[in-house]
Parts: sequence; structure tokens; C-alpha cells
Amino acid sequence: MEWVWEFETNTFNDDDTITYAYGQWGSMPADLVVITNKGCSDTLQQYVSVYPAPEVVITTEDICLGEIAEFVPIIDLPYGGIESYTWDLGIVWDEPTTVTAEHLYDSTGTYTVSLSVMSNLGCAGFDDVELNVHANASVDFAVESTHYCAGDIMNLFDLSSVESPNTITSWEWYLDEVLLSTAQNPELAYFEAGTYDLRLVATTSNGCSSDSVIQHYLSIFPKPEAGFTLDRDEVEMYGSTVEVTNTASGDITNWSYDFGDGSVENFQSGPHMYDTWSEYTITQIVSNTFGCSDTLSREVVVSPSLIINIPNAFTPEGNGHNDVFKPVLFGSEVLQYEFVIFDRWGKAVFTTNSTDGCWAGTVGMTGVPAQDGVYNWQLKLRSIDEPVLRVMDGFVLLIR
Repeated sequence: MEWVWEFETNTFNDDDTITYAYGQWGSMPADLVVITNKGCSDTLQQYVSVYPAPEVVITTEDICLGEIAEFVPIIDLPYGGIESYTWDLGIVWDEPTTVTAEHLYDSTGTYTVSLSVMSNLGCAGFDDVELNVHANASVDFAVESTHYCAGDIMNLFDLSSVESPNTITSWEWYLDEVLLSTAQNPELAYFEAGTYDLRLVATTSNGCSSDSVIQHYLSIFPKPEAGFTLDRDEVEMYGSTVEVTNTASGDITNWSYDFGDGSVENFQSGPHMYDTWSEYTITQIVSNTFGCSDTLSREVVVSPSLIINIPNAFTPEGNGHNDVFKPVLFGSEVLQYEFVIFDRWGKAVFTTNSTDGCWAGTVGMTGVPAQDGVYNWQLKLRSIDEPVLRVMDGFVLLIR
């Protein structure tokens, strides 16, 4: 006896019993042809009700430790409905039987999460996914000091760590809610006085962020502002006293002046006399009750008796005002004198050996007006109190 089965487009020579899985659902034909050993045959056709199986896809996203994992299924079932849901969250836990599931995992690792569903027609569907629970960084930090003056350089040190193979890839430092730096170990200055929380946010290579904060951790003290004026910044030897007037501000408790000649004074304002001519730097140092200090320096020139004044611009317009350019000398007798003016290419356009000689803004002796612009000059001279030849260089702006 021979049995020939036909399902869809498939034919099987088999026994009188067969198992077959249809590739589509609906009312599907099943044909059986029975052939005897004498060649006689008979055919039977019946229809089988084939129901669709649910197609299940679990959607989820990897999480950081401490976050809740959420699992949402997408189910394709063209006929019928879902009667039951059974979740396996990859841990020893009561298996949820809800449409969606969620869980707060208490350790890092990779978990296999699966969902089995059953339709009301008795058809099953299944899917599983892997969920990665990533480690957070253990955030810690240190500072060089917890007390600073406004504007001082602060050194902040990251001491954070994270489980291997994860790495920390970014850092954010905050004073209260103000972002200070994204460097790992920043050096920076902060200028606003106050007491601040210090917070470090560290983010790992898997995008997990965690932070550590210490409240009222850093104190930034106000800084005084140094300031003083001089009655003049150039004096002659026959009148070498400089008058200092304090203009510093900020609850100052201490003042100090270094006059650059070995003398230090602790007054707020006062005079100082120089014994020798030179160029000096006067430095004021002020401090407040917090020990914060500020400095300011100004230059003063104590000249010999010969005083030389040279303007930096003139306007040869023939109106009698600032028409010529020349050094203005007084205070001593000049023994040797040479004054030369050069154009931008280094060519001399004016030369004189007389202290009364002045440049009217022309090219040499031609009387042709020189172009507007910057001209370099060189002055060589000796005086009674300066027997050594003195050479000075500078520039002047010719404006018409």
C-alpha cells in the first residue's frame, strides 16, 4: 500500500500518518492518494484550519546601573488575539504576565530577557533579547585647597574610577550650577567671591553619567584692588621727590610700597625722594582681612638735569599750531647734537646739528611736502651733566 500526501505545492510519499507545518494560515487543503499494490487508487481531500502564530519582537535599550529597564513587545497577529504573556527577565524573580515589563537591576552584566505569548487560538509566539546593564563611574575628587582668593589658580583633581573594560571619557566640573571646566584635572581661576558647592560629573564610554557633590566646599574670598597715582612719572635730579596717592579699594588693612631703590614704605599715601637718577618701578602691595592681596606697578623716571621732550605727532599745515617737529630740550647746556628723521625705507629726510633746527614736514631741502605717515627719528647728544653720547630712537606721526 502506498500513501501519497500533497500539502500546498509539496508532495510526500509516506505512511498513513504524517506531520506537516503549513507556511501560511487560513483554510488549507490536504490531499491523500492511496494506491494499492494492484495499482488501484483513491483520493481524499480535506481542509485544515491553520491559525497564524504571533510574531514577537521585544524592544528595549541598554541601561546604566540604577536605571529602570523597560521592555515593550511589538506583536504581529493578523487573526485572533493574545491571551497570555509570560516574561523571563533573566533573573530569579516573579515572572511578569503583563503586556509590558520593567525592572530595576541591582548589578551590572548582560541579561537574556524573553517573552512567550499565547493567542486565543492556541498559537504561541516567542522572542528574546540581550540587555546590557552598564557600570557607572565611582566619582571622587580632591582639591589643592578649599580656600582661595578671587582670581587665584585652583587645581582640581579627578579621583574617579569605573569597572573594566569601561573607561571614563568626559568630565564636567561645576561650582553650584556654573560649569567651570570639562578637563579631567583643570587649572582655573574664579573671580566671584562666595561659598560654593563643588560637583563633578563623570561619563563613561557607555554614556553612563554619575556625580559627586560636596556642599559649601569651596570658599572664594574677595580680592582687593590695588591702585595709586603719582603726581608725576618723570622728575629731575634737582626735584626728585615723587608724591604717591593711594586709590586702592576693597576693605584693605595693609599697604606697602617698594620704590625700586631698596626703600619700602608702609603708608597709604606719601612722598619719596630718590637719591640717584634712573628709571624706577614703584610697586604697591595691598591686602585685606582674608589675606588676599593685589599689586600694581608704575614706572617713574628720575632724569639728570637735562630734560628732553619729543612729541609723537605734528600737523605741518601752516596755521601756526604744531607746524614743526623738534626735540624740546631744557635744564642743561648741550655740547653735541644730531637729530635725523628717516622715512619708512630708512632714507634720511631731515638732518640737523642745531638744537633750534626743526622739521617742517618736507623732504630734505626740496620743500616738497612729505607724505602723511609714521617717520622714525634718531637723536644723539651730549650735555654737561651727560658727557657720554646719548642715542635715542623713536617715531613721529605726520598728520596733514
